Amino acid sequence: MRCLYRLLVLISTILSFCQPFSFKVPSSTLTAGLTPPEATRADIYRLTSPSVLQVTTTALNRNLGSGSSFSISQDYLLTNHHVVERAISLQSLGSKVLLDGKEARVVNWSKEKDVALLHLPDGPPALKWGSSSTTIVGQDVHAIGSPFNLPSTLTTGVLSAKDREV
Repeated sequence: MRCLYRLLVLISTILSFCQPFSFKVPSSTLTAGLTPPEATRADIYRLTSPSVLQVTTTALNRNLGSGSSFSISQDYLLTNHHVVERAISLQSLGSKVLLDGKEARVVNWSKEKDVALLHLPDGPPALKWGSSSTTIVGQDVHAIGSPFNLPSTLTTGVLSAKDREV
């Protein structure tokens, strides 16, 4: 449960830096019959989920763990350090970090901040960055990830606080 909380904190923090979304309600058949908030959530998911990949780590044909990552540039993604920590420590045993099944490389990490930078050649498109200074407490937030190894999961909530050190 602690890992899920940390993941949601990371994703919520990162999404708070993303450009605020201001979608017009689409008229496509995909969102026909949805309320305007539902159509907005569906559009946010459709537009951002390709940039969110599932992370799995393995060594000696054994699963070490899993989590979520998101693209910050064409070839680089962020994830939690605790997701890749065992793979980092077992590199001499040929451990692997996979993003949606494609092998990636851990470039850098901070155990203290629980963040790791991954390199994936020809990765997904990057999410757009914005400024957390434009967000306010109470604003809707959306998180896409892989809780409990269930990829492409969307959850919603509200921004409950700002300027906190985790």
